[in-house]
Amino acid sequence: MWPIELVKARALAAGADTPKAVIILTGALNPVHNGHVASLVHARAAVEEAGIAVLAGVLSPLHETYVRPKMARTAGGRYWSTHDRLECCRRATAGSDWMCVGAWEAAGPHTFWPDFPVVCQALQAELVASEGLRDVRVYFVCGADHWKKCRLHRGMPGDLGLVVLPRDGVRARSDPKKRIVVASSAPPDVSSTRIRRCLEGRGPLHEGMLPPAVEEYLRECPLPPPE
Repeated sequence: MWPIELVKARALAAGADTPKAVIILTGALNPVHNGHVASLVHARAAVEEAGIAVLAGVLSPLHETYVRPKMARTAGGRYWSTHDRLECCRRATAGSDWMCVGAWEAAGPHTFWPDFPVVCQALQAELVASEGLRDVRVYFVCGADHWKKCRLHRGMPGDLGLVVLPRDGVRARSDPKKRIVVASSAPPDVSSTRIRRCLEGRGPLHEGMLPPAVEEYLRECPLPPPE
């Protein structure tokens, strides 16, 4: 459910005295695209500029209990299954030695949608329970629009960290005491909605929108009809 072995291997290479973090990006990821992947890259750069080694960047698709009603409102009820969204995330990160997939949020035994603080706390608990990883801190990655909407000015609950990517002219302020790191740059916004429309034949899918392995998979696995 969590990439603990990858984190352990990279923790050994980082050294005992170096502050360490795992960054995590959640979302419907319907589908995952290059903007999501690049967001982890920009977030990692910001955290490491703050003197903290990033051991892993995790893509965590949302649970269907959230995706289903969201897509009913915005996409005619059409969305890729948990299996397909996780598989696309695995393909999107397959060539990386530090990016990976967390399946706990999407595929865990939940009867409800675990919101992002719950997901981050679950990953933090898993790290604390793992030998050699008690000092690794989880940092949640979000855009400044999400930071503003969810009133994260005081940071994340408990000892969790937060990485804020600038978006739409909205900027946060870094605050080491609150474990808030603000990136100086963010990737161009790529729209999952636009990608879905392109894959349905309602526009050209431009190069660079999707990782090639994800595009190949989605060409063979079209959006299912509404439930």
